[in-house]
Amino acid sequence: MIKKHMSGVAFTCPTIDSMIKSIKVAIKNAEYGIQNEDLTSFTDVLNELEGLEDQLEDIRNANSLLRDWGEEQYNKVNNLESTMETLEMEINELKNN
Repeated sequence: MIKKHMSGVAFTCPTIDSMIKSIKVAIKNAEYGIQNEDLTSFTDVLNELEGLEDQLEDIRNANSLLRDWGEEQYNKVNNLESTMETLEMEINELKNN
């Protein structure tokens, strides 16, 4: 089950952690292949790195959704503050009359 923020956007940290792990494994495989002149290790590197681009695009999309949600919340707060100021002015006018 994918956990989501109250914004409805999936948490991206688990995806980032998984990608970091894949990159570290790929680096180790590449280092082994270089040291031992083992070309099959480079196939392992490719396998580890395959699909990381798609995961990065998923993170980009999640960040965009979160940014949009944040802007929406910001606009709601501004509208509520404006409404509150208007109502406070009306209350003060009623008190003074």
